[in-house]
Amino acid sequence: MRLEFNPTRITAVVLILLACTTIIQAQKEPPARDPLRMVDFQNVDLVPIVRALAEDEQVPIGFEADPKKPRSPITIHLTNVRTREILDGLVRVEPAYQWRDGGDFIEVFPVRGRSVFLDAPVSAFDLKDVGRNQAIDQLLSRPEVEAIMNSMNLRRQPAPGGVRDEASRFSLHLEATSLRQALNQIAKASGTNF
Repeated sequence: MRLEFNPTRITAVVLILLACTTIIQAQKEPPARDPLRMVDFQNVDLVPIVRALAEDEQVPIGFEADPKKPRSPITIHLTNVRTREILDGLVRVEPAYQWRDGGDFIEVFPVRGRSVFLDAPVSAFDLKDVGRNQAIDQLLSRPEVEAIMNSMNLRRQPAPGGVRDEASRFSLHLEATSLRQALNQIAKASGTNF
């Protein structure tokens, strides 16, 4: 018995095998960015829990405290949960809060009594070669922000002692947006997660 090698058939078989390998590789799931976790907190304030989640996930989470209940000690026990399920669990045990996914960041805020200050409009502007604290200072120095602060009788306070502007500097163009969104964009650009 004699085998005949047809170059066209061999080429076709090789191409089919390469195509199958590519399809199989494309179908493999990427590594889980959001692994399963166990959450177990007993009478812990909501703020450090959210901060730990932000740092662990490496995603900026903006937290707006409920002015009527700025401290919210909670107890929560969850197993085999992902980030969204943790956030769902947190707002289930502390129903004064809700959360939403803003794409590049997550916001946790009060169900009632959201700050109108944080929703204040901010016109477009650029930040050039600044650290996080400088960026926030420039944002709060915008005329439209200062006008709202004055109308609400709010005063700026310097950063607490020991808080320094991190060495990482960035530049950022902010489109017309809200103060809340601008702060989220500054957090993302500065690598700050909470």
